[in-house]
Amino acid sequence: MPILWSMAVTEHPVEAALPTEATPPVDTPVPAAPPHPRRLSPSLILVVTAAAITAASIAAWRNGRAGIDLAIFDQGLYAAGHGLTHRASIIRETLFEDHFAPGMLVFVALYKLVATPLWLLVAQGIAAWAAARLVAQRLRASVGETWANLAGAGLLLSPPVAYALLWDFHFVVIAVPFALAAAFSLEDGQPRRALLFGLVAALFRIEVGFAVLAAFASMPGERRGRLRPGAVLLAYLLVAEYFEQHLGNNIFWPMHYAYLGSGPVDAVTHPWRIVTALFSGRSLHKALPWLATGGFACLLRPRLTVPALIVALPVVFSHWGGTDTFIFQYGYAPTFLLALAWIPIARRPFGVRWVVTGSLAVALLLGPVLPALVYPAPGFSYALARFVPDDEMRCLTGAIPASAGVSASGSALSRLAERENAYLWPFPFQPAPASTLPGPQHRHPVPALAAKVDYLVVRDTQVSATSPIPSGFVPDGATEHLLRFRRAATTSPTRLACA
Repeated sequence: MPILWSMAVTEHPVEAALPTEATPPVDTPVPAAPPHPRRLSPSLILVVTAAAITAASIAAWRNGRAGIDLAIFDQGLYAAGHGLTHRASIIRETLFEDHFAPGMLVFVALYKLVATPLWLLVAQGIAAWAAARLVAQRLRASVGETWANLAGAGLLLSPPVAYALLWDFHFVVIAVPFALAAAFSLEDGQPRRALLFGLVAALFRIEVGFAVLAAFASMPGERRGRLRPGAVLLAYLLVAEYFEQHLGNNIFWPMHYAYLGSGPVDAVTHPWRIVTALFSGRSLHKALPWLATGGFACLLRPRLTVPALIVALPVVFSHWGGTDTFIFQYGYAPTFLLALAWIPIARRPFGVRWVVTGSLAVALLLGPVLPALVYPAPGFSYALARFVPDDEMRCLTGAIPASAGVSASGSALSRLAERENAYLWPFPFQPAPASTLPGPQHRHPVPALAAKVDYLVVRDTQVSATSPIPSGFVPDGATEHLLRFRRAATTSPTRLACA
């Protein structure tokens, strides 16, 4: 029997191995795939860069380190909230007389909700980010998201852009992203959309609107249909320029261009003056940071530099001292609009690396965000310095009542602007500094306005025989470098805010 059984098994080995009933399958656990690390979006390069610069500009205002332009716009918008014909005391004219920019009405409405320069500084930071983002979007399809955003961040870090954002506020920053959007719309064959963006840009700065008009002629792309939208934009710009000149900007020619002639006609009839001024060392000194930010790649597409030239030439020809430095806003628009010319070069892998290298090289040499190698001192970061409180300034301005009239230095005035009577020392007791407030309304003392001043906040170096402390004011506080005085007859002694 054992032999027969074994023979049966060997004769039918398959049948013997088969089970009599179906065997249920065994669930074998499948090992989970290792989680992929979440990559940060390259767009954060732009967001972080713009946010850091904006935070530094806000810190500068809070710490008493902002410039006079922020005080002018802050006080002007505060005054406009009480009526558009209400004059801003610092400039002694309405904001529309200073610059015809109807776009400012948006901020007048915001100031009616809460009067604070935070509206301006945050809007400026968003506008700078938007302009850099538009440039990055044009590069993204060719060079990838990372390099495109590095190019945009290079623009934000460059001295002509970053100094403008960190030093002060100006509406040209708000206008630039709309100008870029208009130029890119033209490149895409959308002239009506370009008209819309161009009009918005011109509502904030007329010269930026003229740059958009130049883009209608110089930008590549479909040209059919550009004529009528371009004519509409030109019509608005002519009307706006008429109002700007007749509301107060007729003082600009003698202040900036008197060396070229008695007026534009005289200058054009003597072209040699224009040629020598254009190629002078002074002009090249201004333009070099704008060109170097894009690694000079814009020079390979000269036709596309026309919009930038429109906003650059008034600055290049100017002989006013304020336009000779890149820490103000005058190089902001040319630097961004030159991107229209270097973008075609940067669409190549080597080209975008060249542009990024140029931007970072200038930022390393001159700051202001990265520690500078040359200006203003080796290893110095202008942006980080904005976070350091000026305790003296905060001390002497903190205890002044909101209803009191003041005459103060520029940095102190940025903390005292939101009031009915705020003036730049030594005005209204003496003429205001012509380098800051050149208008004829500031060339002589105004006793009626001086009677409305209750406090003076000045640096010790600003008190001299030509700018003495007026009679009737007594010391009310002092720090190492700052002095505060009050009108003895009408104000009570105040307690130092930091005492």
